[in-house]
Amino acid sequence: LAFNKKISVELGTRITKMGISNAKAATFHSEFLGNLIKFLGRVNVNNSKVYFIAQKYCDNDPELKYATSFVQKLVGFAKDNAFGVKGQPSIDDTQAWMDLIAHHDISLSADVSFEIVIEIAKNVLRDNNKDTKNVDFADMLYFCLLFDVKCKQYDWIIVDEAQDTNVCRKLLLDKIRKFV
Repeated sequence: LAFNKKISVELGTRITKMGISNAKAATFHSEFLGNLIKFLGRVNVNNSKVYFIAQKYCDNDPELKYATSFVQKLVGFAKDNAFGVKGQPSIDDTQAWMDLIAHHDISLSADVSFEIVIEIAKNVLRDNNKDTKNVDFADMLYFCLLFDVKCKQYDWIIVDEAQDTNVCRKLLLDKIRKFV
């Protein structure tokens, strides 16, 4: 599994040249989007999905309007950390959201409290999770965990740039490994 298509294609070419017929190279997203489509049916990829949901909550207040991109970023980190997935932080866990802000050192340029913005982020993530017809890049992975999507399993998995693997991707690796 690779983090981008260019590397995936290069690895696939090398596998073919080596004559290994029972191996494949893929990005995390292509591997799990295929499983997600089998589970949900056709989906529309919309990488602005969270931004538009956040706008619904932030646009009516002049100060909150400046927090929209902060909320979008925070919700993305929550997906990467599998918030709401069994065994992971609950969407309602305010301290877990505060920990994300501290860990990623996200700065808020609006004159509102973190508590208010976290409540908005919780609502945005809940709304995001209800909309399964539109998915963003993070949903391609996150939804496979959130909805416990059945995925093809493998005897061996090699991850390029494994040191950059987040919580969501680590959980997905466990999900596709035959021998857990």
